[in-house]
Amino acid sequence: MTQYTYEEKKRFNKKYYNTIDKLSSYIELKKYLDVLVDEWMHWINKRLDISGGMAEMGSGGLNSSDSLTRALSNIEYLEMRIGDKINDVNDKLVNVIETIDSVENKGCRMILRYRYLDDMDLLDVSEAINYSYAQTKRLHRQGIYAILNKDEPQ
Repeated sequence: MTQYTYEEKKRFNKKYYNTIDKLSSYIELKKYLDVLVDEWMHWINKRLDISGGMAEMGSGGLNSSDSLTRALSNIEYLEMRIGDKINDVNDKLVNVIETIDSVENKGCRMILRYRYLDDMDLLDVSEAINYSYAQTKRLHRQGIYAILNKDEPQ
């Protein structure tokens, strides 16, 4: 039986809980993505409203046209920034899904998907898949270990 030093155990526990935190971030990231998409759509609609107003104004007052053009430019900048944030969050979501899907054991993978993608606690997961709570906890832990082993250099 392998004996580990206190420092080795401490490093492993840190990696273990960092992995759980990464997987747990999925639900919050999903909520944040929904907020960003709503905000992005809001600014697109504002830009379309202003563009439509400018078309109706024609070549009327130069000052108001300049301020509307500046407003459009600012809105386009906001849309671009929000779009970049949406892409970043989406990349993180995909990374969590790919991390879970990289687990080879089907039972472990299914438990991780229920736990982290569907935001179910392990008791609810055990009931949903008709496993004992103890077996669900064991498979969950094995799934996390599988992810940790994939992250280790060979």
